Amino acid sequence: MKKIKVSLLLLLCILVLVSCRDSGSTNESVYADYQFQATMDDNDEILILAKSESALNEFIQEIVSNEMNSDFSDLDQVYIHESSDALAVESAEFQNCDPSDPYDVYSFVYIKVRNNSGQSGTLLNLNVDFIDENGDIIYSSYPQYGSIVEDGQACTMDVIFEGIPYGIRVASADITPMSNGYTSDERIEVFFETPFIAINPGH
Repeated sequence: MKKIKVSLLLLLCILVLVSCRDSGSTNESVYADYQFQATMDDNDEILILAKSESALNEFIQEIVSNEMNSDFSDLDQVYIHESSDALAVESAEFQNCDPSDPYDVYSFVYIKVRNNSGQSGTLLNLNVDFIDENGDIIYSSYPQYGSIVEDGQACTMDVIFEGIPYGIRVASADITPMSNGYTSDERIEVFFETPFIAINPGH
């Protein structure tokens, strides 16, 4: 008789078949037509029987798929709120690279933002577009502030650009409130009624 150890934690596990002998005549008669068996999560108190390896594999894959769908369904329970004023972009400062220095090729933009979400303890993410003289987007960056920002508190986030940028535009952002040291199941998506635009004075 063949036996398989299956763990749901290994989603796409390889079913290894090992021979297993049953000396009892009663068990031999009961399991005569079921040559393949498996235990779930190394739990020998639960036994799954199958007449063929393919049938057993299909059954295990269905269980794994159902568990994955359940996990993803739980992860998808995020409550999204939209706002136009939960975050304010207050200023942008450009630090340009030196074109005469072949090793100095990156410019930095320091963007000051303030959390007006009313939420105590949040993670902030900006969507920063680099624009050219025509206002067209040539590159985008998505910085996240590396610490928690309290309600009413301001912080400075930086973005990097290869070369000297003409300017930036910030039209949206998102805020993730924290709860007991963990990210909560809420997210605030910020869409500014008037995008913040800053032109590089040193371009």
